[in-house]
Amino acid sequence: MSSSRAQGLDGVTPVDDVPAAFAATVQEAFTRRSGATFSLVLSGGPTARACYEHLAALPAGSIDWDAVDIYIGDERGVAPDDEDANQRLARESLIEPVGGVHAFFPMPTDGPLAHCAQRCDEVLHAALAVDAFDLVHLGRAPRPRSRRAHRLALPGLEGARRS
Repeated sequence: MSSSRAQGLDGVTPVDDVPAAFAATVQEAFTRRSGATFSLVLSGGPTARACYEHLAALPAGSIDWDAVDIYIGDERGVAPDDEDANQRLARESLIEPVGGVHAFFPMPTDGPLAHCAQRCDEVLHAALAVDAFDLVHLGRAPRPRSRRAHRLALPGLEGARRS
């Protein structure tokens, strides 16, 4: 291969600047959206923070944040303001810097884990009944990031396995 970057698995070429590539991907997907709003599912972690900060720093008008609905993925029962909470990370690194979004749907954490998972499942099913998510940012943690972390089994996904 003549390129300085090696081609990865499944024909995917690695990028040198993940946050910049993420921001460009979101901006392109926002431009191509089919509806009036844009649905963005976010995760957490240090790479996610860098991606969201880069996205928030795009020039004004690059994305109409009043048309963006943000959903937070977080399989842990972490309180909203806990330092490990994905929703806190999204609020601090993206939502607050851009001045807010159309709608924000964090993982509920204000009750028993099974009840919170059921409520999250209802929100996701309602969103997917209308349309597919426009873009999903997946995070991957090799182990729980907090001793307070608890894994949830979301209804309907208990038999799902990674292939």
